[in-house]
Amino acid sequence: MNGINVNGTTIENYADLNKERFRYWEKFGDISLYTCSTEYFFDKLPDAESYDIILVQDTLHHLEPINQALEIFYTTLKHKGKVVSIEQNGDCLISKLQQFRRRGNRKIINYYDDELKKNIMMGDENFRGVKEWTGLFNEVGFFIEEKSIDYIRYFLPFSYNEKNAEKLLEKELIIKKRSSLIRKYFFFGLNFMAIKR
Repeated sequence: MNGINVNGTTIENYADLNKERFRYWEKFGDISLYTCSTEYFFDKLPDAESYDIILVQDTLHHLEPINQALEIFYTTLKHKGKVVSIEQNGDCLISKLQQFRRRGNRKIINYYDDELKKNIMMGDENFRGVKEWTGLFNEVGFFIEEKSIDYIRYFLPFSYNEKNAEKLLEKELIIKKRSSLIRKYFFFGLNFMAIKR
């Protein structure tokens, strides 16, 4: 609706939900520049240098093989294009413990997708920290912009509500500034931007 072509892709089928969402948003303007498709990321490669920005929200930890996914991002982006990532913090000790208890060290799984009618490889909540993401992105020609790195969500999700969310966010900012160790090991979320060289 801001005059920007946007294409969303997911392996999960949101077709019915999207119809509902489209009906809602078309009341506010032209939604014709937005498309969304259900497909396996590695099957339908976008044209080279066809995008300015790739937004991956709670997605990077599912893409496997990750090196191949990042190479696709690199090829798809225009010069100085950006990957904006909203991710779980792989260094968060609480998340690491939760995931280890749930799946052990088995961070990559293969399964048969009934809708797509094929075997799929994916990361099973294969969270990574800044250092690991930096190495992976650097290998294919990106650099992670230092000032874009942000740790978020110190408090557990059920702590936030309409009345206290703003106060908790203010507390998070104070905690982040006070201790780099708490920031790295006890914040659940990690945001960053990788830029194509």
